[in-house]
Amino acid sequence: MIYIFNCAKEICGLPARACHAFSQLCDYINCQPCQDACEVLANCCRGFTDKPLSSYVILTGLLSICELVLCLSAFNSPMLEGCTVRSHTMKVGVRSWLVIQIGFAGLNLLFAPYFQGQVWQNILVEVQTTGLRGKIGKDVVQGSFKHVFLHDFGVLFYFFALVASFLWSMSGSHWQFKAYCNPDGSVANAAWFGMCLFWVAALYSLAWYWCSCCARSVDPEAVRHDLEQRGPVGEEGEARASQALYHGQGPAGTQTNLVQSGVAPQYAPVRQGTGRR
Repeated sequence: MIYIFNCAKEICGLPARACHAFSQLCDYINCQPCQDACEVLANCCRGFTDKPLSSYVILTGLLSICELVLCLSAFNSPMLEGCTVRSHTMKVGVRSWLVIQIGFAGLNLLFAPYFQGQVWQNILVEVQTTGLRGKIGKDVVQGSFKHVFLHDFGVLFYFFALVASFLWSMSGSHWQFKAYCNPDGSVANAAWFGMCLFWVAALYSLAWYWCSCCARSVDPEAVRHDLEQRGPVGEEGEARASQALYHGQGPAGTQTNLVQSGVAPQYAPVRQGTGRR
């Protein structure tokens, strides 16, 4: 699974690399406004891909948008006027099925960034309260995922909605064999995309919950940027913990440097010597 997630990470990072390349091109032709705009876009793309579950958000977004396009295309097709067959399980017409399917597609489109945002906020809280230093390890990222997955009511609601969406998509797939009920294959394809979204969410959840290799470590620079956006921390102890991540503030007020060990990818604090006078 790690190879699949690394491949998805590289694909998601392509827009940032493209914007950075355009920025260098604008610098070559001395176009400063274009260069600044490209750098802003590159930083935005890079900031998004540095967060956990970015590949899940992109994949779910693409599938949901395709499903929405297919549903709207089928709904506006005049061919559906001749479709009088109702679903055997839900007892609804094809147009009513398409309306509900559009709602499920919109829910899938909105939930993915919501879930990513909740996991990211949990990581920020973990950094503020514990004063983690250096690179945020995979165990912290996976722990934040598990916490949100198990305790967030939005995730609980989406779980039941996702199961209902899968059953609803299965009930609409039979229209592909009915006359005038599947214009250009749009209805059957929309049902297929709806079932795919269920399996994507299920596979990502299982992989992230049980396999720590899927939860890559987080760059502290991305955490610093978002902590600055959050503003000052309410409690003084949390503020000191947040400062320890960036300034190397050790226990009892001692100053430390963050030095990466050659044995493991962790940052070990090393005390600075005061020297003799």
